[in-house]
Amino acid sequence: MQVIGLNPSTANEETRNRTVTRIQKWGRAFGSSAFCMTKLFAFQSTHTDVMRAADTPIGPKNERWLDTTTQSAGQVIAAWENGGEFLRRAQFFVATKEGNISRCFTVSVRPRTNRQSTRSPVGSTWCQL
Repeated sequence: MQVIGLNPSTANEETRNRTVTRIQKWGRAFGSSAFCMTKLFAFQSTHTDVMRAADTPIGPKNERWLDTTTQSAGQVIAAWENGGEFLRRAQFFVATKEGNISRCFTVSVRPRTNRQSTRSPVGSTWCQL
């Protein structure tokens, strides 16, 4: 299961935060045994305003990482909440990957899916569920 958040937090597979813990619960509920936390923006900060001020918040390898993970994930969950509209990242991602998105937990840009949409937060890395 791939979960796409807004920007990387400092959480990882060993040091979890509330978001990663919540995503583990989603994964179990959705029948996944592991998840990969990915982001619309590669710049790492827990503060969106700091990420927005960065010279290159997307990062040179971020698109390739998103593509690779999206292609190999059994489920893709859009969970970027607010802020995805910055640099039109959410719009771009939805336009290029919409057929791959399983569930949507976003506030601003929602891909058209057959599944229920609601809200969610953020995390970082492959984690066993």
